Amino acid sequence: MLYQFLLIINFVCLSTLITYALRQYVFVFAALAHNGLTELLNDEPTQTVTILIPARNEEKVVGRTLEFMTKLDYPVDKMEIIVLNDASTDATSKIAHEWSKKFPSIKVIDRQLGGLGKGAVLNQGIRESHNDIIFVFDADYTPAPDTIRRLIRWFDDPKVGLVQGKIHVVNKDENLLTKMIHTERCAGFLCDLLARDKLMVTNQYGGTAGGFRRTLISIVGEWAPKTFCEDTDLTCRALLAGYKVKYDVSVMCGEEAPDKLKVYYKQRYRWIRGHLVCGLQYTMKFIKSPFLSTREKVDGVLWLNLNCLPFFIMVGTLVSFVTMLLFPSNQIPQPYSLGLMVIGLGATIGTVLAGLYKVRQVRYIKYAISMMANSYIMCFVVSLKAYFDIVTNKSFNWVKTERSGIVT
Repeated sequence: MLYQFLLIINFVCLSTLITYALRQYVFVFAALAHNGLTELLNDEPTQTVTILIPARNEEKVVGRTLEFMTKLDYPVDKMEIIVLNDASTDATSKIAHEWSKKFPSIKVIDRQLGGLGKGAVLNQGIRESHNDIIFVFDADYTPAPDTIRRLIRWFDDPKVGLVQGKIHVVNKDENLLTKMIHTERCAGFLCDLLARDKLMVTNQYGGTAGGFRRTLISIVGEWAPKTFCEDTDLTCRALLAGYKVKYDVSVMCGEEAPDKLKVYYKQRYRWIRGHLVCGLQYTMKFIKSPFLSTREKVDGVLWLNLNCLPFFIMVGTLVSFVTMLLFPSNQIPQPYSLGLMVIGLGATIGTVLAGLYKVRQVRYIKYAISMMANSYIMCFVVSLKAYFDIVTNKSFNWVKTERSGIVT
């Protein structure tokens, strides 16, 4: 009886993992078949835009970001740039104010109470701005001059509420960690998001290098306190309100990847915990939504619960070990494990390879091995801690990602 029970648990775990793997194979083929939209209409923009730059202790990078903002190819009279200084204790405010003196389009808001999360910062920025379309860029981001012109065009469709642009790592050759993150980003932005856009399933707004309509916020509301994955949260609320999310692969916007493991794991813990909370909060709402098609519901539920995969990996691994110890002569058939390994690794490597192929940087595929090794740490340490902290309702304070200001 125990053996049958273990077999059922193992089957459920493997079936779940294979489902996600097959989903990735579909994404790989869809991404490789897509050439991307590169043309840009030369019509003069008519919409007014606000660019919000949340910044907390970003003295190493905020000046560089503002320099790139001043080079954006968008009418100055239709654009305002607001630096949201989140009670920084370094020279962030000073640097931002120096730029605002040189460029009237740059405004600085100094928050007295900081560290409450990016959502709280953006809430204030939205209230103190008035333009139709709002874009968000983290303080280390360096957009290409045509970024806003490329992103703004998608809002001509009234059904589009959110737009996300492509991101690349500016310090990818700094060390092994940044090379690994570069492969992650290529897989995410040049395979995953690109395929989801092509297949017209539930795409995702990433919280930076993208934007949204002011009317969207007026409909779905501001971010609630202690929303630590504000991008996923807004994506879910927008989709449930009947809006669509558009991804533009032709956008070129640089970001600085964490160059220290401690910083990286703190960032990923925040992402994983925030995403898990969104999964708990919105999964049933997705299933019941009158605005989402069956295809969107299925993919949306898979996307929302992506960070539950480590749970199935841990349970499946534990069941396998228990079975080996208790039933050495009657183990769960090895083809299951072998099949999972082949299908799972193939899906991961295929996703990374597709992304790297898109930017002609296949040579970085060797760093996918370290990326996959790191995934086990994420599964058995970071994700496990996030699960435990959610179940025990452990308090969590928002922690910013530290920057070095290095570009390679």
